[in-house]
Amino acid sequence: MESISPRGRDNYGSDAELSANWQAGGRKEVPRVLRPWCDRVSLPGNDFWLLDGEMVVFDVFDGMDQRAEIPLGRDPVIVKYRADAFSALWESAIPHRDHCPA
Repeated sequence: MESISPRGRDNYGSDAELSANWQAGGRKEVPRVLRPWCDRVSLPGNDFWLLDGEMVVFDVFDGMDQRAEIPLGRDPVIVKYRADAFSALWESAIPHRDHCPA
């Protein structure tokens, strides 16, 4: 079984029951996109959350890996660009259960 990345471990590590359920497979199916596949799509530079296809919340980090700001974007052009990038990448995803790490 592939180990959980440090980021995933940190996310699940705060709740032992949630972590155990995740490890046992008690989770919704989440498609997996492998990093090399990200080259197929022009992705935005900053991490973001797309909310209801109407607003973008950006995570901007400083040089110390601390959140520097959390700007919101409502410009339809900016929102559409992110939604289109997300959709294109999502289309190349595979079911997590089908991922076989080398």
